[in-house]
Amino acid sequence: MLEQAQQAEAALREQLARESTERQSLESRFSARETELQGNLQSRDTELQRLRVAAAAARERIDAVLARLPGAPSGEQH
Repeated sequence: MLEQAQQAEAALREQLARESTERQSLESRFSARETELQGNLQSRDTELQRLRVAAAAARERIDAVLARLPGAPSGEQH
């Protein structure tokens, strides 16, 4: 009976060690993936801001060209 209990304990300890190692591996992979996704998000936010600035500058240039066209209103309209 004692021998069976010791074998069961050893088996459970081995299982615990395997599952702990697997959990640590998964946590490490999760952390790496999270860091990667945060980097991607930051890059996209930076690109979005750049595009917004470019769009605003383009609108200003378009408005300036339209204002110089014949028949353009003399006052600024928005």
